[in-house]
Amino acid sequence: MRTVDLHTHSTVSDGTYSPAGLVNYAVQKELSAIALTDHETSEGVTEALEAAKETSLELVPGIEISSDFNGKEVHVVGLYVNNTDKNYISTLDSLRKERENRNHLMIEKFSSLGISMTYEELESVSDSKILTRSHFAKLLMKKGIVRSISEAFDRFLADGKPAYIKRNLPSCEESLRIISDAGGIAILAHPYTYKLSSDNLTKLISHVSSIGFTGIECYYPTHTPSQTRHILDLAEKYSLLPSGGSDFHGSNKPNLDLGSGYGELSVSYDILEKLKGSAKNGKRFN
Repeated sequence: MRTVDLHTHSTVSDGTYSPAGLVNYAVQKELSAIALTDHETSEGVTEALEAAKETSLELVPGIEISSDFNGKEVHVVGLYVNNTDKNYISTLDSLRKERENRNHLMIEKFSSLGISMTYEELESVSDSKILTRSHFAKLLMKKGIVRSISEAFDRFLADGKPAYIKRNLPSCEESLRIISDAGGIAILAHPYTYKLSSDNLTKLISHVSSIGFTGIECYYPTHTPSQTRHILDLAEKYSLLPSGGSDFHGSNKPNLDLGSGYGELSVSYDILEKLKGSAKNGKRFN
């Protein structure tokens, strides 16, 4: 069976493979297609597309945008976006500036906790212009305060933990508009990671369907088989196409591999074909 991975990250945001390196690894893994979906930036897409030209790999230009739903942070993946669209690039620049402001506030928060760090130190643990909580985790490891990225999130960085700062995020509607105005389709990412009640999860999925999302990530490494079946049922109920991916970050997510997640993930090329058909048919925000 031909398989794909429609949620990946490179060094342009918080992954550890360069865009070209990610393409080469996908070829090595014998995947048929991947989507590069870095956080609030498409700057790696051109490099990835160029690298893919010399291979049989299909490269889908993508994005991942952190968004707000009723005060809860949720993530929206965009597929088939035009990464050269000037308005799209300008909007992503604004989103990145908001992320930078939050990073400075988190540094102040760490200082109040008795942990000294500077923005320059944060930049030193990243090859990317996009600095995320994963980079804070790396810096905490470098300083010997935690032993792993997961410990950093559990102790300091996750929602509700001492160093967490809530971001000023675009709504799901705004994220959809950003993606669709750049010619792309919007996918609700990893729905079970938000730890919503069953009722609120259904409300979220109903909402994104009603405003014009195309799909939802049904196949995700941390989904149990029963969760996958439940999301597939909700996708059908709310007329959303299934999507799926590993959310690959290289060594920033230890033991999670491209295409296969923790070993059980497998996303059929048929999934991509249906999403591609929707993109070509021009399902857009209205």
